[in-house]
Amino acid sequence: MGSTGTLSTIFVFGGTNNQHSINIAMGNIPGPGTYAIGGGVLSSVQVGAPPGQPVSGPLCCWSGSFAGSTGSVTITTITATRMTGIFSFILQPGGSGAATAPLTVANGSFNVGL
Repeated sequence: MGSTGTLSTIFVFGGTNNQHSINIAMGNIPGPGTYAIGGGVLSSVQVGAPPGQPVSGPLCCWSGSFAGSTGSVTITTITATRMTGIFSFILQPGGSGAATAPLTVANGSFNVGL
């Protein structure tokens, strides 16, 4: 954490299952709070195919940077060693993938070491 309590580096975390992989990037996090797509702190949200699946297949690709995407990450606790919170998004399809409809990501949670 920076001298003002802000987590001043870019922090990227993600996960995967048999359907998708997700990556969330945040930077200059001032502390607990809710951060919307496009609001500055929440830098990037990407959902793609899981490892071993082609990015040109139906399990790819959605992004918070595509027009019409909405959602947020809520950081509930942040310390020098741990960050916890929840997230929900409606992400629009695009890129090289075959996805054609929005993807809803609901009730996601994280508890990660820093």
